Amino acid sequence: MKHSIFFIIFLLVYIHLTAQVNSENRLYLAPGINIGYTFSAKFNVGLNFDIAFMKKDKYQSRYGISLGYNLIGVRDRLHRQRTFNLMYQNDIVDIKFGYSSIRVGWGYSNNNQCKIRGLAADVSVYYPNLEGPHIGYKLFLFDRYSWRWFDYHYHTIYAGYEYNFLKR
Repeated sequence: MKHSIFFIIFLLVYIHLTAQVNSENRLYLAPGINIGYTFSAKFNVGLNFDIAFMKKDKYQSRYGISLGYNLIGVRDRLHRQRTFNLMYQNDIVDIKFGYSSIRVGWGYSNNNQCKIRGLAADVSVYYPNLEGPHIGYKLFLFDRYSWRWFDYHYHTIYAGYEYNFLKR
């Protein structure tokens, strides 16, 4: 846990200093929330935080990282998913690809834990522009034979909203 906090702080400082040196790029910080449905499971809710550079071009392209946390209802349990993605975003589409892990507590008072890691992908479309809501599709791929809690890869459709702290 200490290493991940140190890494995130280092990454934020690096992005900020690089954005100050290179005047063509601006910093983009956007927290977001999403609500969706995971097939063969139940509804879910998630939070994400995008940290990116915004290029001054025709499409206002943004590229950087996205951190996410989702709660997924599966049977009578809550699966907690954490994601770390590389992202590309413009005013129409948001594409994220990276790494994810899911953790499930079980046993008396959920003291025991199972954990699985795998690849994560996320594609969403903004309508009518970046300031409005977006709809998307998330995929989590893992080794199904080493995870007894869920027999299928996680396929999720969702609706979400992000707010840009640093307006154009």
